[in-house]
Amino acid sequence: MALHTVIMAGGEGVRLRPLTQQCPKPLAPLCGDALMGYTLRLLRRHGIDQATATLWYRPQDVICRFGEGRHGVKLNYAIEDMPLGTAGSVKRASEGVKDTTLVLSGDGLTGCDLTSALRYHREKGAVATIVLTRVEIPLQYGVVVTQKDGRILRFVEKPDWSRVVGNLVNTGIYILEPEALQLIPSDRPYDFGRELFPRMLKEKLPLFGYEMQDYWCDVGEPAAFLRSQGELLMGACGFTPADTGRRILRDGYISFDSYVSPHAFVAEDAVIENSCILPGARVESGVRMKGSILCAGAYAGRGSVLQEGSVLGAGAQLGAFSRCESARLYAGVRLEPMQTVRGVIADNTQQPMLRGGEAQLCRPEEIIRLAGAFVQQQKCKSVALMHDTDAEASYALWLGAAASFGLQKIKMLGCGTPGMLAYALRNGTAEAGVWIGKEKAYLYGEAGTRLDDQQSTAVLFCARRCETPAVSAEKTEFARESVREQYLGWLEKEFPLRLPANAWLKGEASQLYDLTREALLRCGYHFKQNADTRLTVAGERIYVTDQRLPGGEDQRFLLCCGRLKKMLGEVYDTRHLGSMARDLKPCNEGEVCLKQRSVLEDPLFRALLLLDSIGSEREETPEIYRKEKVIPCAAEQKSRVLEALADAAEPCVYGGMQLMRNGGQAHITVDPVLPLLRISACACHAENAKELCDFCDDRIRSFLEEKEKNGRLSPSSLS
Repeated sequence: MALHTVIMAGGEGVRLRPLTQQCPKPLAPLCGDALMGYTLRLLRRHGIDQATATLWYRPQDVICRFGEGRHGVKLNYAIEDMPLGTAGSVKRASEGVKDTTLVLSGDGLTGCDLTSALRYHREKGAVATIVLTRVEIPLQYGVVVTQKDGRILRFVEKPDWSRVVGNLVNTGIYILEPEALQLIPSDRPYDFGRELFPRMLKEKLPLFGYEMQDYWCDVGEPAAFLRSQGELLMGACGFTPADTGRRILRDGYISFDSYVSPHAFVAEDAVIENSCILPGARVESGVRMKGSILCAGAYAGRGSVLQEGSVLGAGAQLGAFSRCESARLYAGVRLEPMQTVRGVIADNTQQPMLRGGEAQLCRPEEIIRLAGAFVQQQKCKSVALMHDTDAEASYALWLGAAASFGLQKIKMLGCGTPGMLAYALRNGTAEAGVWIGKEKAYLYGEAGTRLDDQQSTAVLFCARRCETPAVSAEKTEFARESVREQYLGWLEKEFPLRLPANAWLKGEASQLYDLTREALLRCGYHFKQNADTRLTVAGERIYVTDQRLPGGEDQRFLLCCGRLKKMLGEVYDTRHLGSMARDLKPCNEGEVCLKQRSVLEDPLFRALLLLDSIGSEREETPEIYRKEKVIPCAAEQKSRVLEALADAAEPCVYGGMQLMRNGGQAHITVDPVLPLLRISACACHAENAKELCDFCDDRIRSFLEEKEKNGRLSPSSLS
């Protein structure tokens, strides 16, 4: 079978920085050779002597390193003027090719039996075959679900924990027939995992997965880099390392899984465990290193300690008797003696905290870095900015930062509430928005909804690159607008008073309090202290108290949905109550669904929906009881548990797994940060909710106990 081979070598290696701060990821040094060098060795082992490398980031570095070829493989190069995506770059490198195409990554380490994979591809008659492997934590990969015969059923591209359904992942090694390449457009970026393979599934083309049993490591972050280094030195990868490095110190210790370049200086009493010391680095007397990397020219001062996860970039200096606690010092950073450092340090700046679209901000440099990451990640041309009463200084910083990062239009909406900003975005004011408080900010997408955890992680990760986004606009257009009157007019139109109504409003002076007061007056309410209906504004929430309203949050949500349904006709189950939600449409994360979620997240609109239901004819909302539990679960077991749960539960569109039983439903999700699984069961009776929650709890715990006892997981334990 004729074979055309493409090596994808355009990666930046962002997660590996500062190790890759001054070189592309395929050139990351691993035991005396570049990562891509081991890919060329693999090809030669299977009789492949010619390949084309696709390049984008710092292409000349790769060309200078490998020239016309290395390790018995002749190289051609396909250089991209702009990023074309994984599939787009392979398409360009394969123009005119009518043979089967083998695609590999030049920035990973694997001993994959390519000959066996090619034989499997031919036997199955596949149009495309994806080489798969199992990993403990699949968050950075594309998770794949297959039938017993290997035919692929489903993809979940780089999920967060809420969307993990197994631990069988895409290795980035593909075997493609010309029919697959013909599906890739030539005029725009295109991705294998997100676009080509889902399209092939939709068109029911033969797409198979080959589960390999050989070594594979993505080498995507420092911990994986060190793990692959150790396994390479121990012979677990199927390769002989190009260089084993220095192995002995007179009074110190170098562990068997560490690499110390012969061209680095290491004091004779240093202790080096599971670490990497590259040429030109210097380790002084008394240094203790574990799970750490010293790049070329880095310096660890006398008596310093580097704990697991620490990386010193090229020329970075850690002062004497300092502690580096899982910190990354970028190139050229110099720290004085007797310092303790954590996190990412580039020009001595720190990073903001961001989760669920909410950013905690303290320092001006955090705001600037986050603004750049938000603009770059959202890929938007216009952003709307709004601020709280006491956040004028932070607002000014956001304005300047957003303009400096190349936005074409900035809408300055002045002072207001998050609900006002969401309303403006729903009505097309801008493509994205930021509401700015004194010590926090809310980041919104185009539909007026806050960024979810996965989107927030992408923005935060972009901020940690410690790079300035490319500026694309020659001039930024500023427009000053006010949406207060439009917002209040919308509320007045949606909630005309049907009967004379009294209410009492209390709370501290704030934008939301003033807005709520004016909205109630416009809707015809009178303020009386002895009124049965009371509203309390606290922070960014509005609490409505009235004996005629149900007490549970789920019931109030259904009540609000009932009122909203009369306005819109169709309403989505954005609280994910499933069968409890009766006539609501299942949440599908589409544009209309997202806009409805944005409306229901507005505390003032939600309060007015509740007020509108008081004294009006309405359907009775069912009693809904919830029972919740958390189960400790190590990160490396999370994906396996979810994969096994697939036999008893179904994946949810909005993430996690859903289990139906005895008229109730349970939602099992994974905490994205903590080593926990979360169970939330709801039913129309308290006993049913408890029974369902306990059922899931028992099955998951017995499953984990079986794994601990037998060292393996069995899906049958959950059936």
